[in-house]
Amino acid sequence: DIIPEDWENHYLYQHGNLAAWTQPNGNDTIVGVPYYGASMTTMPQLFITTTPSNSKVVQVIYSAISVGFDNSELNYHHVWGRFTEGDGNWSAFTDYTGDVFHIFSECAYPALAPKPYNDNFYFTYQSDNMPGNSLQPSDAPSHDPVLNSIVVLSAPVPSLIGVNEHHVSSLEIAQNFPNPFSGQTNIEVTLNESSNVSLEVYSLTGQKVAISDFGFKTTGQHTLTLDGSQLTTGVYFYTVIAGQHKVTRKMMVN
Repeated sequence: DIIPEDWENHYLYQHGNLAAWTQPNGNDTIVGVPYYGASMTTMPQLFITTTPSNSKVVQVIYSAISVGFDNSELNYHHVWGRFTEGDGNWSAFTDYTGDVFHIFSECAYPALAPKPYNDNFYFTYQSDNMPGNSLQPSDAPSHDPVLNSIVVLSAPVPSLIGVNEHHVSSLEIAQNFPNPFSGQTNIEVTLNESSNVSLEVYSLTGQKVAISDFGFKTTGQHTLTLDGSQLTTGVYFYTVIAGQHKVTRKMMVN
């Protein structure tokens, strides 16, 4: 279990000494923690910049256990991030490698460029398809050596609206319900920008098995109904796409 589930009541967070912790994912649980000799949320990187409105922004990224992404034995690490104006009010958590292309990706050792470029921040991370690494622990490494990639990603530097306001994600989705399900399931989607909305379903092997187009949706909350009657029993990932934004969750079909 993630203990505690919410650190915002902890003195570390309330005194400005804690930016991030492992995030829950619906009813999913931690399968196993690959060894790095560090905590489940680790390898932090940060920079500080100033927006055109003269607000200081602190951007932090880190590697953390991602609940809901595993190979049945160990959970994968993803690269996560948050930001603040420097007043202690942190934005929502963002999984920068939470898309369908990283379902079976271990994302570790992030390195954040110290300064933004063209209104974006850039970072690299190391990735392979096995949780953990081939060096630790020294007496029984997590896995044998495998092919690794060094990946470069970028994201816009956040610009906040005003003091003491939290960043609001343009797309927020709740875990589908019921889950597990047979037949149909519902997904609550909250849009903070009007956009076209679609939904894609992927198998554990990354094969796209279904797609639904829900058309243009205005800002606010909407319920998307997914017909899974043609899906066989098993675990799937669904990705809700709204404009340029994507969020992926895991679901189970009975």
